[in-house]
This record gives sequence, C-alpha cells and structure tokens, in this order.
Amino acid sequence: MMGVARNSVFFKEFRLWCIVYWNFADNHRNPDQSGWAWGPKMSRIFVSHSSRDGPRAVEVRDWLVANGWDDVFLDLDPVRGLAPGERWQNALRAAADRCEAVVFLISLDWLNSRWCLSEYLLAKQLGKRLFPVIIDDVEISALPADMAADHQAVDLVLDVQGWERLKQGLNGRVLMPKASAFRPADGHIRDSNL
Repeated sequence: MMGVARNSVFFKEFRLWCIVYWNFADNHRNPDQSGWAWGPKMSRIFVSHSSRDGPRAVEVRDWLVANGWDDVFLDLDPVRGLAPGERWQNALRAAADRCEAVVFLISLDWLNSRWCLSEYLLAKQLGKRLFPVIIDDVEISALPADMAADHQAVDLVLDVQGWERLKQGLNGRVLMPKASAFRPADGHIRDSNL
C-alpha cells in the first residue's frame, strides 16, 4: 500500500510539473514559433544523470564529444550547461524539450531519483529518442518497466563492447556525429572507474 501511495504522490507532482513546464515553454518561444527566444543553440543529445554521478556524466559527455557528438547538453558543462544562478529546473526542462535524444545514465542513484524519473517520463512523452546506459551494478529488471520493455539498454559496466554498442545505437538512430570521418575511441575511457 505504501508503494501505491508513493506512486500516487509522484504522479500528482509529475502532473503539476508538466503543467508548469508547458506554461513556461509556451511563454519562452519566439513570436513566430520557429525557436527559442533565449539560451544556446539546441543540443542534439541531453545527458540525464543523478547529481551523484557527475564525474561519470562528464566522462560520457567527453566520450560523446571525442566521437563526433559535440552538441551535448550536460548540466555540469561550463559552456553548454547551467549557469550559476540559473533556475535549474526550468532550464533542464527546456533543454530536454529542445534535444533530439536523451542518454540516461542509469545507476542506483538515478533509479532512486524522482527528478531523473521525471526527465525520463517527459522525454518519453515528447517522443525523444531514448538511450538507457547502465553505468552502475544495476539489473535490467530494476529499470522502469516501460523503459526496459521498449528500449534496448547498453551496459557500460559488464559489456566489454558497451561503448561500441552505444556508438552503433546513436549512429543507427540518425544521430550521426558531425565529423563524417572520425576514428573510434581507443578504449581509454573503458579502463576508467566507469
């Protein structure tokens, strides 16, 4: 019964969050509806992560950039991320709305974060391309049921081909990197603490 009550509260908060978000988004579009009146150019890839997984998120962002995807939104990025004093919840919602794809860095902390789950539900509702990426000792069964059922996850912890599979997935979903000819990553990131 406790789980039902907790889920009910979450969905009430999520519904309110969506209402606030849509009102915010409607008020920040250009008059001709062709784009946003503020903020940097749209990033094609949004990286969703728990705040406790910041170093891993930076590592994945660096890997994406090294492999040609230099238009990545990561809240921690000093150039493309959130600025000091910025209203971070509104800015994250707007960035998620503007991107083409969302890479979810799944860890135990991500799974326990209501905010991360909200980012997932919003991305799903907006029809974004979704890429679940496991960065912690997490079982597939722990993922949100619809995420595990609908999207193939990439395991960067146990799968020695995980980085290559992620690259193939991003390439296969029409998110070709900007550089038409690039050398694959040499695996240095794989040897890290990821």
